[in-house]
Amino acid sequence: MGMNNPMKGLFLLTYFRTRNALLASIGGVFIIGLAFLATEQELLYNMFVILCMIHLPVQALGGMGGTEGRWERFQVSLPVKRSDLLKVQYLSVVLVAIIGAVILTAGIGISTAVHREWFNYGFASAIASSSHSYGLALMAIGLAFILGTVLPHHIAGIVAFMVPALTQALVPVIADNTEISIYVASVSVLVVSVVVFIASYFIMKGAYGKVDF
Repeated sequence: MGMNNPMKGLFLLTYFRTRNALLASIGGVFIIGLAFLATEQELLYNMFVILCMIHLPVQALGGMGGTEGRWERFQVSLPVKRSDLLKVQYLSVVLVAIIGAVILTAGIGISTAVHREWFNYGFASAIASSSHSYGLALMAIGLAFILGTVLPHHIAGIVAFMVPALTQALVPVIADNTEISIYVASVSVLVVSVVVFIASYFIMKGAYGKVDF
């Protein structure tokens, strides 16, 4: 069943509202990625991952917020159910996260080819040990949605960015300094991230219809 015209229109409005900020952010991602390829610095690699999988979706969701609730008030004035508005928001930000995941995967592939000593066990191992990075996008999205109901958008965005970013930095540190393997740590973070994301949708679904914009 296809979407009705108001839904399609809302997707387009969301795209145009967030496009410029996202294009600028993607440009920053490529600059950091190229800097890592040139220098092989771990800090730059972590920045590349964080920008791809955390910053991009948080930036997209922040762009949907608007100033003083004006964007939300505009949305609820459209002939679209609030549950459908929520679906558009989730689908839009997940699509951005998928774009980030594609960029990250391509970056890992190129890095594996260029810096063979950096990813010692090849592309498959690099993806497996970085699986938590993909999950962190879901964690960031979930936290941003939940916190956005109780905090100003910019503060919710900062917290939703910082928690996954710190997690990204700590996973290899924990693996290096404990008996927990990087694969176990990655899978654990991935599971927690998926749970946070799913929980956020049901929390938002219950609260969204009651919010007075």
